[in-house]
Amino acid sequence: MIYVTRDFVISRGRGVLALMAGFSFYAVRWLADNYYYNGYYYQNKWLIGLAGLLAVVPVAVLGMLWNRERVMRDPATGRNVRVANQHTFLFVPMQYWGVAYLFYTLIEFAKSHSQI
Repeated sequence: MIYVTRDFVISRGRGVLALMAGFSFYAVRWLADNYYYNGYYYQNKWLIGLAGLLAVVPVAVLGMLWNRERVMRDPATGRNVRVANQHTFLFVPMQYWGVAYLFYTLIEFAKSHSQI
């Protein structure tokens, strides 16, 4: 499935799940601040790690599984053929969004420890 907006391909395959996983940062922050009190998310540093894990692990692991190349035999010709899926979001393969979310988690964690 390809999502298109005015001739711009946003996502191919299951790549839109990379965007949805990114919302875990905001979901964890919203749940913590609304359940306890405003500012609870940044006072408890483990929540930043939890939000990062909820985004990084599924996107990276599923991206590697879904985008791997497979070698299959073509029954008509008898030759080996490489078959690869394309699960991308904004032209970036899904597994690389896991790396981007990891960097975002580290930046958020560093911001929470700064005195500025």
